[in-house]
Amino acid sequence: MTDNARNGRYGGRSSFRLPLCFAAAAIAIFLLAGDGTWLPGCIFHTLTGYDCPACGTQRACIALLHGRFRTAFMYNPYLFIIAPYLAAAAYAELSGRCPAKLRRLLFHKATIAFFAATMVAWWILRNTLLQSPDCCQA
Repeated sequence: MTDNARNGRYGGRSSFRLPLCFAAAAIAIFLLAGDGTWLPGCIFHTLTGYDCPACGTQRACIALLHGRFRTAFMYNPYLFIIAPYLAAAAYAELSGRCPAKLRRLLFHKATIAFFAATMVAWWILRNTLLQSPDCCQA
């Protein structure tokens, strides 16, 4: 357990602020973002011509906020694999209420190695065998 979790910094009423901020940001993006064409393109894609593992993630998140799950999946399918893990890891780190067993599993070397390996596999797969949508152009 972190010092912040022990002294109550993330527990109690203050733990309500983080989800509230995320919800406010999601509403603002939903209302202001439109189709996401104003978002910056991927620097890695611009320099190399190859998609990075995260190419399309910004547009996928906007598509998700608009309820367009298929479109979001087409922009970056890996987001649907890594996002639940990242959300659980963020909750475990920030809430201070995560069971020790789950926390050990989330931050175990094997778990991190698994997600690192799947990211590298996705990176290679999307640039060799799969034809990804033209999502990274500015």
